[in-house]
Amino acid sequence: MFLRRVTAHVKTQNWFAVVLDFVIVVLGILIAFQITNWNDGRKAKAQLAEAETAIKSDLFLNYVWAKERLSLRTCRVEQLGQLSARLLEPGETWTGLPNGRDELGEARAIAQVLRSPNRPWGGRIWQAELARGTFIDMNSRQREDLDFVFKQAGDVETHQTRITDLQSRLKVLSNSMELSRSDRLRYYDMVSEIDENSFWMELKASQLCSVIETLGLSYDEAELAILKPRVAEILDLELRRTQYGACVEPVTITLFESPGSEAAAGPSSCTISGFN
Repeated sequence: MFLRRVTAHVKTQNWFAVVLDFVIVVLGILIAFQITNWNDGRKAKAQLAEAETAIKSDLFLNYVWAKERLSLRTCRVEQLGQLSARLLEPGETWTGLPNGRDELGEARAIAQVLRSPNRPWGGRIWQAELARGTFIDMNSRQREDLDFVFKQAGDVETHQTRITDLQSRLKVLSNSMELSRSDRLRYYDMVSEIDENSFWMELKASQLCSVIETLGLSYDEAELAILKPRVAEILDLELRRTQYGACVEPVTITLFESPGSEAAAGPSSCTISGFN
């Protein structure tokens, strides 16, 4: 109908009407573009807000996992050293050394020899949203810091997976048995690999923990209400003692005590000395 009207105006050489029709069309297109851009912008802001919420959650959890891991380091080094020394002793008689039981201990057929936390380190949301360009307008320094944190978290999770696999293969040492020299050396190599992966895991955990503390993150009551249950196990000293035995030390996250304040280190600092 509009095209028919324009054609009629051209035939009658009503150029004012033709120009007016043209202006109406252009304005309509511009308004449509503006509405589309506004809707896209609103969706992008909502998507960014949702992504930032998820990333804040991942940052907080990675921070807590890192502090837990670092709190166990001294005891971990001592236990691995003792086990390594025993494996290098002469003779073929091996006296089993079950290292306590966790809350599911009665359901296990074989006791754990060593045990370290196995946590869900976050980073997949950041990588996915980064690839989509969600953070293209983010401050470059902040984007670099976050990218560093989540790449470190991915590396830490890789080391964690390897440690968990090796520890499961050491369960046989919970039993008393005859152990040949070659078997002792084979298990010694496994313990050495656990030590190597633990070293790198703790070093990278220390680095990402320190960077997170510089980000100036804050969490309100609603956010903490969601996060608290997910880390309650770590903050419960007695529960963790049933899981990790004598290696457990308190892990305090001051954010829980002062909602809305910046993240701060508890008794277990992000920076640890003694790396060799």
